[in-house]
Amino acid sequence: MPPSPRDAPDIRGPSGRLQSRLYGRSDIQAWLFEAQAGRCQKAWELLVRDNPLPALHGRACYHPCEDACNRGSLDESVSIHGVELHLSCRAAAVRG
Repeated sequence: MPPSPRDAPDIRGPSGRLQSRLYGRSDIQAWLFEAQAGRCQKAWELLVRDNPLPALHGRACYHPCEDACNRGSLDESVSIHGVELHLSCRAAAVRG
């Protein structure tokens, strides 16, 4: 039987945002939600609000946030750098 949402680990800090060693006050949950819903432009806007170089970051960072992701104890960590790269490539394609 798959775990229920009640079994999910608490990954929110005092502000109610997802916690990350790297992003600090970035609202990772907001742009991941938009990306998952297929609203890549909105996800991109939210991402670059706090991270002006996501394409560089997605390639160069060794992503310690994924190692620290509490989601890993439920199934697997969220590939934040993968989503950053995906959104960056889509934004570059739109700009031409």
